[in-house]
Amino acid sequence: MSDIRDLPTEYFKNAYTLVRYLDKNERVSLVRSNIDDSLYVLKVLEHYDLDIYSRIKKSPVDGVPKVYELVPTDAGLVVVEDYIDGVRLDQIDKLPGVNMEDWMITFGANMCDILSGLHKLTPPIIHRDIKPQNIIVAEGDVYLIDFNISREYTGTQGKDTLIMGTREYAAPEQYGFLESDVRTDIYGLGATLRYLYEKFDISSDRLNSVIERAMAFDPEKRYKDAYELKKTLLSKSLLQKSMLQSKNNTRINKDSVSKTSIDGEKKYYKYAPPGFRHVNILHMLIASPVYIFLVYILYDFKMGDNHFDGFEARLYDFMGGLSLFLIIIFIILFTADYLGVRSSLFKRIRLADKPLVLRILCTLIVDALLVAFILVVFVIVAIMIFGAENLTGH
Repeated sequence: MSDIRDLPTEYFKNAYTLVRYLDKNERVSLVRSNIDDSLYVLKVLEHYDLDIYSRIKKSPVDGVPKVYELVPTDAGLVVVEDYIDGVRLDQIDKLPGVNMEDWMITFGANMCDILSGLHKLTPPIIHRDIKPQNIIVAEGDVYLIDFNISREYTGTQGKDTLIMGTREYAAPEQYGFLESDVRTDIYGLGATLRYLYEKFDISSDRLNSVIERAMAFDPEKRYKDAYELKKTLLSKSLLQKSMLQSKNNTRINKDSVSKTSIDGEKKYYKYAPPGFRHVNILHMLIASPVYIFLVYILYDFKMGDNHFDGFEARLYDFMGGLSLFLIIIFIILFTADYLGVRSSLFKRIRLADKPLVLRILCTLIVDALLVAFILVVFVIVAIMIFGAENLTGH
């Protein structure tokens, strides 16, 4: 597949634009939606379990990229999911000024939360390929990706029928000894912790004992579930009291891991104002006069119907300028989908996949409502401050 346009589905030709490939086989791509301008990962899978991906789409799990589209094609299963802008675990080196043992324990607790979410589904989803290459650290959170060899645990099979997984991280039962269950993922996480333990040159008997139990050959000797492993991990550290109380507060310091640019050669600044997010010279030249005008409005705007003198006149002009400033800035931010606000609204009201004309019309309606709201607030505040008679000049 040399280009996303080679996909045999007309929808994908029009819905997404290829940004770059994320693998050498060109079957995993970073794409930008032509509908909401957001970034997604588009995969074309040759080997997959459609039921697994359908369940992940239907029942999202924290720490697993959200799946938006599943389309079986002749080329394979097309999966469109959230793009996680972060760093793969195997690409993280020792962090200066960071206690790597605590960092590793925090990471392990995060992973236990993800596994608990998967294993609590009915039936449980067993990932079966937990390894550093399938884990991303981003914005203080951990994400587990690549469910290509995942399966459901039924408890009815005596052993796995297919030998799958990465050798250094695969549990013995994945070689056909027993059926994989939740403890298979405990083994994979233990092997991943072993990788970090050795890479970061950590020396800790108590942490080493946790890893050895997680990687026991006999599943019966491993931790029975992810929560037990998390509890043991945290009981071995000074972090336990604050971190065991909630599954959502075990976060890795987001400043300790640097991120790569999402567009490769073209940088993208999420929090920059519209016109400056993609560092496009033409866009910046167009946007700059608009922002200069906005500054002028705040400092030197004059209301045409100003009936006041002195301080009241200046206050009235300032209120008018501020109202116009807010009208323009909110229209710009909403129309340009700043921080994905418009996309989130359209997804919530199920407009994201509607025709472009309808989405433009809805954008104009929201812009008009914003203008009306700001003008109403201006009039109400002005009446409260100056009085209705003074505003009309009578």
